[in-house]
Amino acid sequence: MAASVSPAPPFRARDRLLLVNGRVADVKAGRYHPPGTGILVHEGRILALPGRPGEPEAPPPDVVIDLGGRAVI
Repeated sequence: MAASVSPAPPFRARDRLLLVNGRVADVKAGRYHPPGTGILVHEGRILALPGRPGEPEAPPPDVVIDLGGRAVI
């Protein structure tokens, strides 16, 4: 059975996207970041990992995308 995928909300190329509710892999350490860690992306680059212990406050996102528990590598 194929997974159901909802279309992503519309956004502009210059928007700051916050990816939430995902399992964020730390490939270098060989583990996942703690639950609640998000990924803030702007213009194709990761700006911050909000929710990670010790991470400074991130700028507000323009669009929030719920990953539904999917892994991010």
